Amino acid sequence: MYQPLPTNEDADVEAYGRLRQGFAEALTEQDKGIDELAKIISRQKTIATSIGTEVVSQNAYWLAIVLLFIGIIVVSSLPKL
Repeated sequence: MYQPLPTNEDADVEAYGRLRQGFAEALTEQDKGIDELAKIISRQKTIATSIGTEVVSQNAYWLAIVLLFIGIIVVSSLPKL
C-alpha cells in the first residue's frame, strides 16, 4: 500500500521523542547510581564512626598503660628502706 513520506515535522517529532526517551533513560541510570553512592557513603559513615569509637577506647587503654609505667618507674626509683 501507499504510505506518504514523513514530513520534516513528523521526523522532527519522532527525533524529539527518541531524544527525550534517551534523556529519561540517562536520568534513570543516574538516579540509580546516586542511590548506590548514597548507600556506600552511609556505610562508610558507619564504619568511620565505629573506628572513631574504637580509637577513643584504645586511647583510654594507652593512657592507663603509660600511667602504670610511670608509677612503676617512680616506685622503683624510691630509696629502699
